[in-house]
Amino acid sequence: RFFDNQIIAILAAILFPVFAKAREKARQSSCLSNVKQIGLAILSYVQDYDETFFAYRMDSGGVYYWDIITAPYMKNTQILRCPSGASVTTRLYGWNWLYLDYQALGAITHPSETFMVGDANSLIAPPTSTTTASSSR
Repeated sequence: RFFDNQIIAILAAILFPVFAKAREKARQSSCLSNVKQIGLAILSYVQDYDETFFAYRMDSGGVYYWDIITAPYMKNTQILRCPSGASVTTRLYGWNWLYLDYQALGAITHPSETFMVGDANSLIAPPTSTTTASSSR
Protein backbone atom coordinates (compact mmCIF):
# COMPACT_ATOMS: atom_id res chain seq x y z
CA ARG A 1 0.00 0.00 0.00
CA PHE A 2 2.79 2.42 0.91
CA PHE A 3 4.58 1.89 -2.40
CA ASP A 4 1.35 2.31 -4.34
CA ASN A 5 0.87 5.76 -2.81
CA GLN A 6 4.48 6.69 -3.55
CA ILE A 7 4.15 5.64 -7.17
CA ILE A 8 0.97 7.69 -7.51
CA ALA A 9 2.68 10.70 -5.93
CA ILE A 10 5.67 10.39 -8.27
CA LEU A 11 3.44 10.06 -11.33
CA ALA A 12 1.39 13.06 -10.21
CA ALA A 13 4.56 15.13 -9.71
CA ILE A 14 5.68 14.24 -13.23
CA LEU A 15 2.32 14.72 -14.97
CA PHE A 16 0.96 17.89 -13.30
CA PRO A 17 3.45 20.23 -15.06
CA VAL A 18 2.67 18.52 -18.37
CA PHE A 19 -1.05 19.03 -17.87
CA ALA A 20 -0.50 22.66 -16.82
CA LYS A 21 1.49 23.33 -20.00
CA ALA A 22 -1.19 21.68 -22.13
CA ARG A 23 -3.89 23.75 -20.42
CA GLU A 24 -1.97 26.99 -21.05
CA LYS A 25 -1.45 26.04 -24.72
CA ALA A 26 -5.21 25.53 -25.02
CA ARG A 27 -5.78 28.97 -23.46
CA GLN A 28 -3.32 30.53 -25.93
CA SER A 29 -5.18 28.92 -28.80
CA SER A 30 -8.47 30.27 -27.45
CA CYS A 31 -6.88 33.70 -27.04
CA LEU A 32 -5.74 33.70 -30.68
CA SER A 33 -9.22 32.68 -31.78
CA ASN A 34 -10.66 35.59 -29.76
CA VAL A 35 -8.32 38.05 -31.50
CA LYS A 36 -9.48 36.74 -34.88
CA GLN A 37 -13.15 37.09 -33.93
CA ILE A 38 -12.59 40.61 -32.58
CA GLY A 39 -10.80 41.55 -35.79
CA LEU A 40 -13.71 40.25 -37.86
CA ALA A 41 -16.16 42.24 -35.72
CA ILE A 42 -14.13 45.43 -36.24
CA LEU A 43 -13.93 44.82 -39.99
CA SER A 44 -17.70 44.25 -40.08
CA TYR A 45 -18.17 47.62 -38.40
CA VAL A 46 -15.76 49.23 -40.89
CA GLN A 47 -17.68 47.74 -43.80
CA ASP A 48 -20.97 49.14 -42.46
CA TYR A 49 -19.52 52.61 -41.83
CA ASP A 50 -18.16 53.63 -45.21
CA GLU A 51 -14.86 51.73 -44.90
CA THR A 52 -13.80 53.90 -41.95
CA PHE A 53 -12.62 52.84 -38.51
CA PHE A 54 -14.37 54.33 -35.51
CA ALA A 55 -12.94 57.25 -33.60
CA TYR A 56 -11.81 56.62 -30.06
CA ARG A 57 -13.94 59.52 -28.89
CA MET A 58 -17.22 59.26 -30.71
CA ASP A 59 -18.68 62.56 -29.50
CA SER A 60 -17.83 65.49 -27.26
CA GLY A 61 -20.18 64.30 -24.52
CA GLY A 62 -18.50 61.00 -23.72
CA VAL A 63 -16.12 58.24 -24.60
CA TYR A 64 -17.26 55.08 -26.36
CA TYR A 65 -14.68 52.36 -26.22
CA TRP A 66 -14.03 50.11 -29.19
CA ASP A 67 -15.41 47.05 -27.44
CA ILE A 68 -18.76 48.78 -26.86
CA ILE A 69 -18.88 50.07 -30.44
CA THR A 70 -18.19 46.65 -31.94
CA ALA A 71 -20.27 44.57 -29.48
CA PRO A 72 -23.26 44.35 -31.87
CA TYR A 73 -20.94 42.65 -34.38
CA MET A 74 -19.91 39.94 -31.90
CA LYS A 75 -21.95 36.82 -31.25
CA ASN A 76 -20.62 36.69 -27.71
CA THR A 77 -18.78 39.45 -25.84
CA GLN A 78 -16.95 36.80 -23.79
CA ILE A 79 -14.37 36.85 -26.58
CA LEU A 80 -13.22 40.17 -25.09
CA ARG A 81 -11.82 38.27 -22.10
CA CYS A 82 -8.56 36.39 -22.47
CA PRO A 83 -8.84 32.97 -20.80
CA SER A 84 -5.35 33.40 -19.33
CA GLY A 85 -6.30 36.67 -17.64
CA ALA A 86 -6.20 36.80 -13.88
CA SER A 87 -9.06 39.28 -13.55
CA VAL A 88 -11.43 41.42 -15.58
CA THR A 89 -8.97 44.34 -15.70
CA THR A 90 -5.90 42.44 -16.86
CA ARG A 91 -4.91 40.58 -19.99
CA LEU A 92 -7.58 42.15 -22.13
CA TYR A 93 -7.34 42.90 -25.81
CA GLY A 94 -6.61 46.29 -27.25
CA TRP A 95 -6.98 47.87 -30.63
CA ASN A 96 -4.51 50.13 -32.42
CA TRP A 97 -6.33 53.42 -31.75
CA LEU A 98 -3.13 55.40 -32.19
CA TYR A 99 -2.87 54.56 -35.89
CA LEU A 100 -6.39 53.45 -36.87
CA ASP A 101 -8.47 56.06 -35.04
CA TYR A 102 -11.06 57.30 -37.56
CA GLN A 103 -8.84 56.14 -40.40
CA ALA A 104 -10.24 55.16 -43.78
CA LEU A 105 -9.43 51.56 -44.65
CA GLY A 106 -7.93 52.60 -47.98
CA ALA A 107 -5.67 55.19 -46.31
CA ILE A 108 -3.63 52.60 -44.42
CA THR A 109 -0.35 52.67 -46.29
CA HIS A 110 1.18 49.44 -44.93
CA PRO A 111 -1.70 47.14 -44.01
CA SER A 112 0.45 44.02 -43.71
CA GLU A 113 2.67 45.81 -41.17
CA THR A 114 -0.18 47.33 -39.14
CA PHE A 115 -1.75 45.46 -36.25
CA MET A 116 -5.40 46.04 -35.55
CA VAL A 117 -6.04 44.00 -32.39
CA GLY A 118 -3.68 42.45 -29.91
CA ASP A 119 -3.25 41.17 -26.41
CA ALA A 120 -2.94 44.03 -23.94
CA ASN A 121 -1.57 43.49 -20.45
CA SER A 122 -3.27 46.53 -18.99
CA LEU A 123 -5.83 49.17 -19.77
CA ILE A 124 -4.13 52.26 -21.13
CA ALA A 125 -6.26 55.26 -21.97
CA PRO A 126 -5.23 57.43 -24.90
CA PRO A 127 -3.86 60.91 -24.32
CA THR A 128 -6.32 63.77 -24.20
CA SER A 129 -4.91 65.41 -27.32
CA THR A 130 -5.72 63.85 -30.66
CA THR A 131 -2.83 62.32 -32.57
CA THR A 132 -3.08 62.05 -36.33
CA ALA A 133 -2.55 58.65 -37.85
CA SER A 134 0.03 59.84 -40.37
CA SER A 135 2.37 61.18 -37.69
CA SER A 136 2.00 58.31 -35.23
CA ARG A 137 3.08 55.21 -37.07
